[in-house]
Amino acid sequence: MTYMYPTYIPIATPANVSSDKYGLFLYHEGWKQIDFAEHIKKISGVPVRSLAAESFRAYQGGPLEPTFYQEASIYPNDLADFTIPAQYSRELDWFAVDLEGEHSAMDGQILEEHTEYVVYAIHRILDQYQESRKAQLKDGVETSVSLPTSVILVGHSMGGFVARAAIAHPHLRKSAVETIITLSSPHQSPPVALQPSLGHFFSKVNGEWRQGYEKHSSQTSSPKLSNVIVVSVSGGIHDYQVRSKLASLDGIVPSSHGFTIGSSGMKNVWLSMEHQTILWCNQLVVQMSHSILSMIDPTTGQPFSSTQKRLFVFTRMLQSAIPQALSWTGHAGPSSPSSNVPIEDRKDTAESQKQGSFSCPSSVHWADNGPEKDLYIQSNSVTVLAMDGRRRWLDIKKLGSNGRGHFVFVTNLAPCSGVRIHLWPEKSNSSLVNEAPASKRIIEVTSKMVQIPAGPAPRQVEPGSQTEQPPPSAFLLLGPEEMSGFRFLTIAVAPRPSASPAASMAVGQFFNPKEGEREFSFAVLLRSSYVPEVSLCKLRCFPPVALAWDSVSGLHVIPNIYSETITVDSLPAIWDFNNGPEKTIVLLLADPHCSYRLGISVSSTAAASRFFLLYSPQIIGFMIAAMFFALMRQAYAWELDSSVPSILSALEFNLRIPQPFLLLYFLPILLSLAFPSSQHSSSSFFRKLSLCLLGLLPELQMDV
Repeated sequence: MTYMYPTYIPIATPANVSSDKYGLFLYHEGWKQIDFAEHIKKISGVPVRSLAAESFRAYQGGPLEPTFYQEASIYPNDLADFTIPAQYSRELDWFAVDLEGEHSAMDGQILEEHTEYVVYAIHRILDQYQESRKAQLKDGVETSVSLPTSVILVGHSMGGFVARAAIAHPHLRKSAVETIITLSSPHQSPPVALQPSLGHFFSKVNGEWRQGYEKHSSQTSSPKLSNVIVVSVSGGIHDYQVRSKLASLDGIVPSSHGFTIGSSGMKNVWLSMEHQTILWCNQLVVQMSHSILSMIDPTTGQPFSSTQKRLFVFTRMLQSAIPQALSWTGHAGPSSPSSNVPIEDRKDTAESQKQGSFSCPSSVHWADNGPEKDLYIQSNSVTVLAMDGRRRWLDIKKLGSNGRGHFVFVTNLAPCSGVRIHLWPEKSNSSLVNEAPASKRIIEVTSKMVQIPAGPAPRQVEPGSQTEQPPPSAFLLLGPEEMSGFRFLTIAVAPRPSASPAASMAVGQFFNPKEGEREFSFAVLLRSSYVPEVSLCKLRCFPPVALAWDSVSGLHVIPNIYSETITVDSLPAIWDFNNGPEKTIVLLLADPHCSYRLGISVSSTAAASRFFLLYSPQIIGFMIAAMFFALMRQAYAWELDSSVPSILSALEFNLRIPQPFLLLYFLPILLSLAFPSSQHSSSSFFRKLSLCLLGLLPELQMDV
């Protein structure tokens, strides 16, 4: 929950503005009485124009603490020298529009009126900064802060689409808006097209956006929207008003200028939320505020002019590296597999620079107060239960034989400060604690660890009892191509217990992913039965973690999983969307020292409740329409002076009319189920359960 103490300062509107029923306001946090005119005169921040996203104005805090986890990336090579600012140089000036509570989702004409006023509001905000600067100079106040030339737009629900419509408006000044953030906003089509004007307006705006990014050979200048980026945030499976696919930017905004992310896969959020909850969810409010503030160029005090830099900031601040690390997306990871080949085999110095991308900074030092004796692991798995300052050696050639060429490492220790991982071409006695490796052929992969949300720590029944290990907060996955050319893998643990959490945990294992992979078709899931929960071995085992992924809902992380219903927003009823989610991947991380039992089934109650929540407006509308048609049949019989049928008889007669067309209704569905492999639409889908062999499998329900 985000709490606010808002004060809305009205911005004067010229008399020639036709939309006098709307209003523009400057937001101020606090309950003390202030002089509105003086406050407006002193504005000097970065203008952010909000459309029903008032909760974002509640945060103006400092930057996040630096970490050394692997980050998501879309520009691995072009922005190698660019870093996100460590300090926030400017504050944000939030402006809001009062649209009189009009329901823009009901009529396209209302959307057009809102778009007209938003365009005016953008111009009025930019003009207000010039007026305030003139007033400051008149009072003898000089400032070196540059005037803003663009406004950041943040829109919720239909406000996000209105923001995009304003960009396509012919009267909008050039470069007046270059960054748009939408929250649970429909972009593909209206959620409920009650009038044809809604569909026509959506088609018109989306068509202009597609043309705005196209570059024609006859044009010498850049495309119209070449400097505009869009970030669409969906609420995920709990948003029953605007579903994830409707919030997608696919086919509208190219991946070089925007992306769609679900709130359940957003860093430091990890939660799916309802349509209105996305406005005041504190985790999302804080993370989005950090993202906007990090987008400000310290040298100019305004958002970065480079499209790549702005999108790079949002990618790093919002997206998790989990999908890229597990190759679940089509984007390439931050580095290529060849970046870990030994130095002596390289001639290109640029390639050698990539090797340090996963190294810890030189400022991180460990005290040399732990045992100096190294440990040599002879089994396929290794466990760390204490911060002992030791280095554990694993022979890749020996332990990774018999097809077990993959290595996974799960821990709650922070990378660099708590644990460091290196790849060695040969055995060496050099210290990894106090200094960098002596040989340049030694590659560090510590920062290749990916952060995951940690669940609550298990309660200890009594002091000294054997309870579960603490939940993991990160994992590292190395494939055969990344360990090629190396003989040893070392895991060095920090020697100081004070640097560790209350309880330390780390488990690593060489495994074969094919041994733990199971694929369940739709028919198999329907025939499966639920397996009751059995007694689980929880002695010194870390709680299992599930990572669920599909191309529509995105990433969903479930910590401390023992029994869970996983919901997939597959949208089988929408035939216009191609490349739908053919598979849902669920990766389970479980302790290899403990045994679990897996049960998987389709939850009929969860599926039925979700169906009614999603389609309740259509169901109610159908019931009302059926009732009106029954009354119309009674009225028609009364006009003909014939016997008036009862309501039930009239309803029964009306429902028998479409019976000859029932085959046409169900034929496409039957064909998609009979030939799922030949379909590419979202109506045909498989559910794939991919399991990482860190033990057997915990109990799981999957809701389709």
